[in-house]
This record gives sequence, structure tokens and C-alpha cells, in this order.
Amino acid sequence: MSWGSVCNMGAYGGWKYTSAGYVPESNFMWWANVTEATAGDQYMTFKFNGNKLAVYKADGSLAGEGSYAFTHTVADQLVMGELITSRPIIGGNYDECGQNNTSNKFWILTLNDDYLTIFHPVKYTGGVDWDDYGWYAYFKAEN
Repeated sequence: MSWGSVCNMGAYGGWKYTSAGYVPESNFMWWANVTEATAGDQYMTFKFNGNKLAVYKADGSLAGEGSYAFTHTVADQLVMGELITSRPIIGGNYDECGQNNTSNKFWILTLNDDYLTIFHPVKYTGGVDWDDYGWYAYFKAEN
């Protein structure tokens, strides 16, 4: 992001306040800001044939493989859907909400030709804007 984050722990729901000029990529960071210099050039690939997810370390070696799925579930206002993975995604080691090798659910806040922004809420129901928190991650697309 323009303010230097690839992922961070931040305020729940800030993306909903578009009338105040906020977008999912606004700086809602409260703690644990991770820059590209810290994270390294990790990447992941999504293969449509078989819904295969491959995650790569900064040195280019394979960190692991799994599967993924997208849903159109609107879990909260302005959430586009969900990304569900069977393994941790890149940057997952910075996610204080936790990721595992079974099932991880992230809310899709932005998905376009340029980037993907996701949010991993500390709780999936009853989240209170600006009181609760979650993990934001910002991924640049390469075509």
C-alpha cells in the first residue's frame, strides 16, 4: 500500500465508512505493521483447474500447497465474499488471528485486476466497528 504495509492488525469495519473517505486500503492499522522489506517477496498462485493454491517463500522455494474456494457470502457491509484456503497464505505468520493447515476464512474487501485486499476478523459474528480487530493483507496481482 502507499503507506507501506503489506499486512497489519487493524480496526474492524473501517472499510464501511466510505462517506468519510475510507476504502479497504485505508490505514486502519493498530499494531503489527509489516512492510515488504520485512516480509520479503513472497507470492502465491491460484490455479483454476482443481482450485490449487501454491504458496512460495521470499527465496522462491515452495512453502506449501493446498486448495482454495471463493464464496459470494456477504458477511458484513461491503464485504464482497470469502476466500477459504486449506493452508496458511503468504504473510500468515504475521496474522495474530491465526491460520492453520485445515481451513482459513478471509473476507474479500477488494478484488480487481490490480490487487486483492482481505480481512481475517478476530470473530466472524458480532464484530463491532472500531472496537474489534482483525488481520488486513494487501496483495498485488501480477498478470
